[in-house]
Amino acid sequence: MRVVPRACRLLSSTLAQQRDLFGEVWCDEEERGQHAWNEASLVVGMHPDQATELIVDMALRDNKPFAVVPCCVFASSQPGRLHPRTGQPVRLLDHYLDYLQAKAPHVRRHVLRTLKG
Repeated sequence: MRVVPRACRLLSSTLAQQRDLFGEVWCDEEERGQHAWNEASLVVGMHPDQATELIVDMALRDNKPFAVVPCCVFASSQPGRLHPRTGQPVRLLDHYLDYLQAKAPHVRRHVLRTLKG
């Protein structure tokens, strides 16, 4: 039997991972998504694929703190993304991070160096 500290039980009972197709319709119109989005005090996207930019845009729109850990750029499906300084199409992950960071002056980038794996 595994003993879980009370603080962890409380935290896990208040956090809910959503495994739905994320988008404006889900957040604004679908009852389950609307409730989850409205109740969220923080939005986290871990390896969110094509939802990365939408997470950033929606969080900025609704003034919610957010963190995304993008994995891929999906350059071919989003040819309109242009690097904020060079004006060139965004094709590299580092350039994608520049693009996302340029969406609002308070968006910051942090590297988590203590994670392994």
